[in-house]
Amino acid sequence: MVYYILNISFRILLGCGILLFFNSCENDLSALPQFDEKIESKDQAETVTIIISQHGETKIKIEADTMNQKEQSEMSYIDLLGDVRISFYDDSLARETYITGEFARYYSKNKNALIQENVVVSNMSGDSLFSEEIVWNERLKMFYTEQDVIISMGGERSTGTGLEANEDLSWIRIHQQKGNIPVDSNELPFED
Repeated sequence: MVYYILNISFRILLGCGILLFFNSCENDLSALPQFDEKIESKDQAETVTIIISQHGETKIKIEADTMNQKEQSEMSYIDLLGDVRISFYDDSLARETYITGEFARYYSKNKNALIQENVVVSNMSGDSLFSEEIVWNERLKMFYTEQDVIISMGGERSTGTGLEANEDLSWIRIHQQKGNIPVDSNELPFED
């Protein structure tokens, strides 16, 4: 008897479940999000300071009037606008290099930063590099540009187009040098 009641109850519940399943609501597939659509998120902040550290030591400090961060499935980047200031620090936390510009875009995936508009790169020795556009590669710790540059080192000025330089400006190569080329006297060949 108990078995008979349980069997009937089970059949009634199963029948109700099947009816509910077939009578449930229907989705309009066009209203569902497309999985091939690119998802984009945007964040904005004013008066920004970003500190990048490695192993608890500050390596880079970035300051800007405005930051716009765009996360996209293919290319994510951060735009820094206004008075952009980037400082690089050595292992003893002494500032090594200082960059100013009016716009910067940092691509987090490939670790490149594009700094534009009145760019000045200075080291603590007083050497400076001036250009309208500089690319900084974080992995290689190098600066690059194909734009016109002015280099000021030890009171001497050099100009040219295109440049490669390491992060602290201790090594600089100008691709198309113009004007005077400053050379240390110990780098000149001597005749006997």
